[in-house]
Amino acid sequence: MCMLPDIRQVVLYSLTEVQAEEINRRRRQTSTPGYGPAVIAGETVPMLVQACAAGYDDGICAVAGRLLIDDDDENWWVTSVTEGVAPGAWRLM
Repeated sequence: MCMLPDIRQVVLYSLTEVQAEEINRRRRQTSTPGYGPAVIAGETVPMLVQACAAGYDDGICAVAGRLLIDDDDENWWVTSVTEGVAPGAWRLM
């Protein structure tokens, strides 16, 4: 059986290469400077869990949530995130 966090629980999420590149690109393009330093793949950021799913035939459990990063764009959402330490995974704090 897989372990799932509670909805509204804050967990750690490890950024993927694609996500790090997108965050950095948006930060470079903003007209307001100072929305945080560059990020790198594998860097961990807080994630607010919004949904959990369990019971798939393959035993996979996943969560969805919003990444809490220091800028004004609140649209950093991730879905189908499994537990682990690799980029693209969540883990307990």
